[in-house]
Amino acid sequence: MKVVAVLLLVALFVNADAGKSSGGSSGSGESNGVKKRSCKKIRALIETLTSNLEEKLAQIEELQDSLGSVETLQNDLEQKLAQINGLQDSLDSAPATISDLESQLAGQQGTLNDQTTDIDALKEQLVNPCRVCGQSGSNYFPESICTMQGRYNAVSLQAFSCGCSYRAIPNLWAFECDSCTSK
Repeated sequence: MKVVAVLLLVALFVNADAGKSSGGSSGSGESNGVKKRSCKKIRALIETLTSNLEEKLAQIEELQDSLGSVETLQNDLEQKLAQINGLQDSLDSAPATISDLESQLAGQQGTLNDQTTDIDALKEQLVNPCRVCGQSGSNYFPESICTMQGRYNAVSLQAFSCGCSYRAIPNLWAFECDSCTSK
């Protein structure tokens, strides 16, 4: 902008000088015409320079706006980098967490296997209500109606309706089952 001001002052000075010359002797009309043409050239040059300087100024303002956008983008990138570093720290500690989870899952799998075994035993008991009971190795009714000696009373025998070849035990109101199968 200082350059523009200087050029304008030069133009004014040239115009003033040209005015003084034209007001003087009429014998120097030729030199006045040369001066006028020179002034026009200088004015055109000043206008061109002014236009160029205004364009440069507009470009500088655009660059300043762009620099503001670049600073905003840089701040955003720094925040993203901080987030990535935080994720990296989490990933570094992840193997220990995964190992703990695998141990927990292994324990739960063992518990599930035990429960599956228990369920299979219950299914067997429901399918075949006459099962081994006691220590003698003979087949008896389920433990819920047996004594530890593998004996049951006549009411239990009727309730389960198992076909058994049984013999009476002397002096006891009970029977011992030799071969018990469900009907």
